[in-house]
Amino acid sequence: MNRHAQVASLLIAAGLFGSTPAVASSALKNFVNFHYIVSSVDSAVFEDDGVDSDVAAGFQINTAFWDYGRFVGEIDIRKYEGTSANSQAGQNQRADQDVQTTSAGLGAGTALFDRFHVLAAVSYEDFRFRVQDQAQDAPMNTVGPSIATDSVDGVGLQIAAAATVIEGLEVLARFKSIKLDVPDGVEDTETVIRGGIRYAPAGNLSVIVEYETFDEQAIDDIRIGFGLTFGD
Repeated sequence: MNRHAQVASLLIAAGLFGSTPAVASSALKNFVNFHYIVSSVDSAVFEDDGVDSDVAAGFQINTAFWDYGRFVGEIDIRKYEGTSANSQAGQNQRADQDVQTTSAGLGAGTALFDRFHVLAAVSYEDFRFRVQDQAQDAPMNTVGPSIATDSVDGVGLQIAAAATVIEGLEVLARFKSIKLDVPDGVEDTETVIRGGIRYAPAGNLSVIVEYETFDEQAIDDIRIGFGLTFGD
């Protein structure tokens, strides 16, 4: 079992073996949050490994319709800045990389034993990339550094679980596998694993902290935000 699977297993186990009854609300049903992201990327764009984000933030919504229907959506934007991998010795020229991930999907979810929530969904996934490299020559008839943009999309399959440990405290885990159509037409698979906690000290307002990792893109996110539960 790799380290990502171990994180997800521990989070689920924490909910399974808690002893306090659950509350009705859940981050997997009728929940919206805005979050700040502390992100790190291991990219060939940069000279150093694990370049931290300059600015990163996002929005997420899970909402229920009918009895078991679920809509899940989110958008995250990350901006990284570091020394270009193409810098000549002693020059330390800069490079910027932007990564935007967008997801929108439909699925089914339910509550189990007044304590757990589970969800499964199929989603449309979009990845957008922008690189500005001071060390690369700009194309002809342009002025300034080299700028390149790219976009790939695909279909994601996700499963998620949440469990209340004590009243107002919920642990969360999610696994997503994404089939992406890369530019040459060959499918590539991205694996995304997320785990975290949601704490609701009073009413519908929550504080949420999550860790997320993208396997192929080598992105690690810590998501810290405020959320709101709504509806029944």
